[in-house]
Amino acid sequence: MAFSAPTLIGSASKTASSTTLTITNSVAVPEAAYIDVCVAYDNSQGPPSSIKWGDRDLTELAPTRQANVGTGVTQAQWRLRYVQYPGTRDFVITFSAAVGTVVAQAHYVRGGSVLDQSNKKETDNTTAPATGLAKTTTVADTVHIANFAAVGPTTDAAATAGVGHTLLTRNGTSGGTPDITLQTTYEILTATGNMRATLSVSTARDFTASIIALRKRQTFTVKKCVQHHRNRNHLPDEVFFLLEDEAGRQEEFTMDPDVFDSKTFDERKEYVRKIAAIWAANLLDGELVWDESTTRDTAMAALVNETVDV
Repeated sequence: MAFSAPTLIGSASKTASSTTLTITNSVAVPEAAYIDVCVAYDNSQGPPSSIKWGDRDLTELAPTRQANVGTGVTQAQWRLRYVQYPGTRDFVITFSAAVGTVVAQAHYVRGGSVLDQSNKKETDNTTAPATGLAKTTTVADTVHIANFAAVGPTTDAAATAGVGHTLLTRNGTSGGTPDITLQTTYEILTATGNMRATLSVSTARDFTASIIALRKRQTFTVKKCVQHHRNRNHLPDEVFFLLEDEAGRQEEFTMDPDVFDSKTFDERKEYVRKIAAIWAANLLDGELVWDESTTRDTAMAALVNETVDV
């Protein structure tokens, strides 16, 4: 699955003290997308305690949190690795105590999966903020998302992105105490390379910056699809799948035979893809006894060597 450029889902900002900020979901998020939310907030306040997209909980990417010293800004990135059910759901950012200025932006990436690298940096009184020393990605095909949070109003002149990166979205406040402006940039690499981003701004501000590199989703191949008769009974109680990823690691899962029989070939493959996404991080062990003598053999054999991207 190829990468798409990050797409803005929604953005929000506030200056009045409260415990929540809601990002209205203005663009439908597709299935299998990766969601990235960056939150920039008054440095004197505590971090978000949770972020939800509808009923789904996002997870903070702890290595990306960076605080500007003194009275400034802290930014942190949160993610939802895999969207199972597409659609529009508002994001609710909750803090454990009331906070003042908060700015947040949410994006999705099609084809993004696990984190390959991350980096962060804080710089005071600069017109050339950067995400730190370059890190080299470990795999080819990555998308890099950088966020720059400035202690300054959105009335400042727009920034210019450094070499390789494209300006994506900008959001912030004007008239707050303090004001915060959040700028996102991105690049897509088709080979291993440096992960670093810079901005050029006309007015020197205190900045925090973070960057992440997402790997392309892996392809899993169905290596085996057979019946399993548990306890030597005469009725199959599982359809067993063995998946293999690009590194040769294998995953296994099962399906109820009645569910298998009720699905078309395309529906079976879609089921495999969904399950593979859920189990992608798990390497299962143990042995099962298979029985391949039933009339389902033909349908099961048709799935062998099929591939799914997760």
